[in-house]
Amino acid sequence: MTTPWMVEIPFPPTVNHYYVSRGRSRFLSSRAVDFRAAVQRIVLKQKLAGKFLIGSIKMSIEVSPPDKRTRDLDNLLKGPLDALAHAGVYTNDRQINDLRIYRAKVIKGGRLTVYIEAIEEKEK
Repeated sequence: MTTPWMVEIPFPPTVNHYYVSRGRSRFLSSRAVDFRAAVQRIVLKQKLAGKFLIGSIKMSIEVSPPDKRTRDLDNLLKGPLDALAHAGVYTNDRQINDLRIYRAKVIKGGRLTVYIEAIEEKEK
């Protein structure tokens, strides 16, 4: 079993605020661009970038919301998964074959604590 990587990232914009549309085109919103840049800085600081995980991965995400408002956890996933791929932690979020997301205590400003590890392929 491999040792999981752990990274703490800012609380993401929801999928509802991740994209903006202009005509037939969709673009990342300014919130999404800022979030992606923040994740990339954190990943570079922790020296996770460029160490692409190849193959299947397992991920657990601990959500510490910024306040007690009701939120759908599934609306938080798009931004962090894409931002971590963009930052170079793995090549594509299609590699994630085991994903868990759970709510933790409220923290001022909010954050996500992400645990990632390679899934060892079983011998045939």
